[in-house]
Amino acid sequence: MIAVSLLIGEKVRKNENTIVYTRTLYLSAAATLFILSLLMNQSLLDFNVNDLYWLIFLGLVPTIIGHNSIYYAIKYVSPTIVSTFPIGEPVLATILAYFIFGEIMGINIVLGGVFTIIGLIFISSKK
Repeated sequence: MIAVSLLIGEKVRKNENTIVYTRTLYLSAAATLFILSLLMNQSLLDFNVNDLYWLIFLGLVPTIIGHNSIYYAIKYVSPTIVSTFPIGEPVLATILAYFIFGEIMGINIVLGGVFTIIGLIFISSKK
């Protein structure tokens, strides 16, 4: 679905600003999930307070900073290039895990991260 939203976004973002596009996108996604929860007989209220805090955090931070940045960028950069940059997210998460939690990284993880970053640099430089 992210590919579909990027392809649609490429066309829509030529005439609309990011807020209008993402508001419509997020509302349609929320409506779809709400309908699915009703069809699957799943309650949306079975969360404790701690879960709700983290769900709100996930809804705000990654969505507003991450996804909105992507939808902002597709007005100026090809969706092909924009869609490759989420591949770098695990590399950033691994680096943060090392510094925050002291996670140990093996040579395979380091090499994979280096190759991923080199690939992203190569893709972005070959516009």
